[in-house]
Amino acid sequence: MRIVSLLAVALAAASTGALAADLTATVPGYTYFHRAGATLADHDAALRGCIERTARTISPPPPGVVSFRGPPKGPATVKVVADIGKGAFNDLDGMVFENIHAANIENCMVVLGWDVRQVDVAEGARLAALPRAAKAEWLSSQVGAPRPASPAARAFANDAHWGSTRMFAPSARPVKPSLSLATQPATTVSFTWPPAGDAPPVKVLKTEQVAAAPADAALVLVRLSGKTLQAGQQLVFRRTHAGPADTAPDTFVAALPSRWLPADGETYDTVQAFAVPPGEWRLSAMRRDGITVDFCLGQPTFPVAAGGTVFAGWYTLGDLQWGPRLDPSAARSALPADRAGRLKAAAYANGATGECGGTYIYALEIPGAPFVEGYRDGTAATPAPGPGAVEPSPPPAKPRAPGDPPVSTLEPEPLTPIKPSFGKRQD
Repeated sequence: MRIVSLLAVALAAASTGALAADLTATVPGYTYFHRAGATLADHDAALRGCIERTARTISPPPPGVVSFRGPPKGPATVKVVADIGKGAFNDLDGMVFENIHAANIENCMVVLGWDVRQVDVAEGARLAALPRAAKAEWLSSQVGAPRPASPAARAFANDAHWGSTRMFAPSARPVKPSLSLATQPATTVSFTWPPAGDAPPVKVLKTEQVAAAPADAALVLVRLSGKTLQAGQQLVFRRTHAGPADTAPDTFVAALPSRWLPADGETYDTVQAFAVPPGEWRLSAMRRDGITVDFCLGQPTFPVAAGGTVFAGWYTLGDLQWGPRLDPSAARSALPADRAGRLKAAAYANGATGECGGTYIYALEIPGAPFVEGYRDGTAATPAPGPGAVEPSPPPAKPRAPGDPPVSTLEPEPLTPIKPSFGKRQD
C-alpha cells in the first residue's frame, strides 16, 4: 500500500511537467526566504550563518572556462557579495564562482527550515530597485508571515536521497539576485583549507586482509551497486575527531570502479571492507565527476566499536531512492565465520553536522532513522503529523517522453544477487 501511494504521488508530480529537484541552482526569478513566525532578525542571523558556510565551497569552472589553479590551499579569503547574479565570478585564491554561493546559500537556508518564496516578476523588479533599508522593511512583513503573498517554490524534501535530483553538475548563474541577500552587506570570510590534521584515508582491504584482521579490529563493510552512469561515484565516510591530539585516520571512501565501463545498462556490484579506528562515523559526502556534495548540514552517523563488524548499508546508486538497505545477510558470505557472526547493521542517526566544504552543501537523512540530540533542521524542523517515521514525498519529476519505459514501481526489484567479494578498488 505504501508503494502504491508513493507511486501515485510520483505520477501526479510527473503529470505537472515540473523539473526534478536541483541542488546546483537557485529557484529562478525574484525570491526571498520565509519561515512562519520568524522575525527579520531570525532571517538575518540564519542568512549570515549560511553565508559563512557557503564561503568554503569551491565550484568547478563552468563549461568552456579553463582554470589553471586548483582549490585554495592554506589561508584563503572569499568575499560573498550581496548582489549575486550581477557579475561573472569572484576569483580569489582559486576559482570561486559566485553562482556556487547563491546555490549553496539557498540549500543551507532550506535545510534550516526556511522555504523559498517566488515573487511576481513585476513586483520583484519593483522591490529590487528599492534601497536596502526599504527592502528590509518589506521583508520584515513577509519573512514570518503565516500566509505570505508569494507562493512557495522550494522547501526541504531530503532531495539528496532521491536519484532524480541534479547534484553532479556545474552551477548556473542566478538570473535575478535574491531579495533576501540584497538586504545583506558583502561578507568577507577567511579560513584555512584543507583543514589541518587530516590523516591519510583508510584503504580498502583485500580478501586476504579481511580474513587476517585482528579480533579487536573494527571493520566497516559497504556494498555499492550501479550502472554505467554511476561509474566512479564515491561515498565519503568521516570519523568524528576525539580532539586536537587525535591523529588516527578519519576518512574512508567507498567507490564504484571508474577505469572500466560496462555495456550500456549493465549493472556492477561491489562490497568493500575497511579497518577503521573505533568511534562515530558519518556518511559525510558524495563525489562524482570532480564534484562533491557535502552533507555538512546533516549527516547520517553510526557507532563502530573495537572488534565490531558493521554493515554500513547496500547503496544502489541510480535508484529512485539510492539507499541504504541495511540487511547484512548478503555480505556475510564474504566474511570469515567469526566475523560473519558479529556482523551487524549500522545503527544510523540523522543530523550530525560539521564544517562545510566541497562543491554543494546540503543534508542527507535516512528515512526512519532517529535524529541526534539537539538537531532541529531538515525534517526535524517540521513537527511530525503523527507517530511513525516521516518520509518526504518524491521530488517533482520530469514529464515522461514518448518511448520511455513504463513506470511499474518506485522500489525496483533487488539486483541479481552477486556473491560479494573484496578486492582493490579501481579509481
